[in-house]
Amino acid sequence: MKPEQVLVRQVMEWLAVKGIPHYRTRTSGNIIGKSGRVFFAHDRYFRTQRGCPDILAWWNGKAFAFELKAPNGRATPEQTAWIEQLNQHGVVAKIAWNLEDVMGCFQ
Repeated sequence: MKPEQVLVRQVMEWLAVKGIPHYRTRTSGNIIGKSGRVFFAHDRYFRTQRGCPDILAWWNGKAFAFELKAPNGRATPEQTAWIEQLNQHGVVAKIAWNLEDVMGCFQ
């Protein structure tokens, strides 16, 4: 499993244990066909969703958005733009490099 996938799993499990409602966004374009087979294709909203943070969460009347990155990962310009725009609208949005970055937002 890739380091970023490990981080996604850790964050999702931690949010679930804490009872924090959350959602994992899917903007990579993986689509499940009628036969149940998974294939890669872009949905019609792909361009407008590009860069959307990986995980959205809600807690105590606040919205949170996390773009998860492996230790050597880099945010794309689209990801940075999403984070900035969400912060301007009152969402706690950030790039998280480890589980502690996410946990610190819920203190």
